[in-house]
Amino acid sequence: MSSGEGVLIVCGSQHDMTSQQVKQLMQEVPVQELVVRPGKKIDDEVLSEGHVLIRMEDSVTVDRSAVEFLCTAAVQLLSKRRFQGLVLTGGCTAFSLLTAMKVQSLLLLERLEPNTTLCQLVGGPFSGMGVVIKPGALGSQGVFIAAVRRFCQLAGEESKPILAVTMGDPCGIGPEIIAKGLNCSDVQDGCRPLVIGDAETLREAVRCTGSEVDVVEVGSVREGESTWPGTIDWELKNGKVRAFVWNPIRCDRSRFSLGQVSAEAGRCAAEWAIHAVRLTMAGRTEAIVTAPLNKEAMNMGGYTFAGHTELLAKYSGAKSSRLMLVSDKLRVVHATGHCALRQVPEKLTVDRIVETVRLAHEFLSSPQKPQPRIALAGLNPHAGDGGLFGDEETTVIEPALQLCRHRGWNVFGPIPSDTLFGRAVKGEFDIVVAMYHDQGHIPAKLLGFGDTVNVTLGLPIIRTSVDHGTAFDIAGKGLADHQNILQAMRLAVQLARK
Repeated sequence: MSSGEGVLIVCGSQHDMTSQQVKQLMQEVPVQELVVRPGKKIDDEVLSEGHVLIRMEDSVTVDRSAVEFLCTAAVQLLSKRRFQGLVLTGGCTAFSLLTAMKVQSLLLLERLEPNTTLCQLVGGPFSGMGVVIKPGALGSQGVFIAAVRRFCQLAGEESKPILAVTMGDPCGIGPEIIAKGLNCSDVQDGCRPLVIGDAETLREAVRCTGSEVDVVEVGSVREGESTWPGTIDWELKNGKVRAFVWNPIRCDRSRFSLGQVSAEAGRCAAEWAIHAVRLTMAGRTEAIVTAPLNKEAMNMGGYTFAGHTELLAKYSGAKSSRLMLVSDKLRVVHATGHCALRQVPEKLTVDRIVETVRLAHEFLSSPQKPQPRIALAGLNPHAGDGGLFGDEETTVIEPALQLCRHRGWNVFGPIPSDTLFGRAVKGEFDIVVAMYHDQGHIPAKLLGFGDTVNVTLGLPIIRTSVDHGTAFDIAGKGLADHQNILQAMRLAVQLARK
């Protein structure tokens, strides 16, 4: 729904009920009233801000010519100002104004009252604007007040970032943690999630978790503009939360089952993530939050990547990317990622470490902290102990350290990892560069398994993720803990607002 300031109420009805509704509106809501007659000029300065009600003088008979004049005046106002929404009353006036605005169709969003609807304009220069339409003789006395407040509420919703929440592997716990997470008030208050995945799978997750969620399927991105999160209330009349779901691909549910590794499920999980990247890079969503996928299934499904991080880097065009774990206690970024332990020494190069430090420095730098403290972990026991237990510290890590310092970054190390993480937790460092996957993951998960969030550095978009797997053994049982995906959503909101 388009953004703007104030609501324009076009009153083409002279029915007594309408007069009472206008009187009630003027008493309770600050509204500028513009009373017009054919040939009268509109005072633009008076109408520069706030809500505006435009109507004919009481002495003017609302015939065809009067309606045409009223509509012309309304179009002039709409062309000069961006309004939050439009309220129309009077059947002939509504039809004539929508025709003058070159509207092709109306898309019903919700009913404010039995005979009053909130729609979205489709086509023409005002496409995307919300409109409330009310027959002149109908509606409660407060119907105009309800319409104005509804648009103000929606304007507040527009300030919340839209998150593309990918379902992950549909055979795992991803759908369940999403279903549970959408029920939480801080998610509803802080963002507008769009779940990218299969609607029926999410409905099954809702049933198995007992979540008070109503799944609303969006058929296409274009159609989704009309039912995008935030254009209508989170809360339905039955008390359930609306969960918006978009599935951009064909998904054959007969080819996968809960708790089982499946090529079809792996393909779907990968393609949902790819579409989330495209959506976010196009500016349609502000960040991506990913539920877990199964790496074996993804590779079976034709996407040969080591994990989410590598997949997202490929399809976002990132030149380099790094996996970072974030919690209130510890931040860790990994110089190497998903690979066999025996491959780490050959993958660990000076350039790789320097690039990892660069990404960490850029992520953490701020006016308040222009020089974040970055610590390099040693690769070997006791950081090599002078070469007794390996020489990577002297041949790779220390040269990388010198290059980083030459670039002006505040870097320390190499420090034995058995003491480094404790020092970081006590606040001595802002982030630790781990040299391999488990070196960083073990302390991060030990300190806060449910609180630690995966952030991908180096992407042109924001991406956060849970830091756990698909948990096939408990999928479909309603047992999965959703706290980690809540943390991922919260962090995505923080980063999007920055």
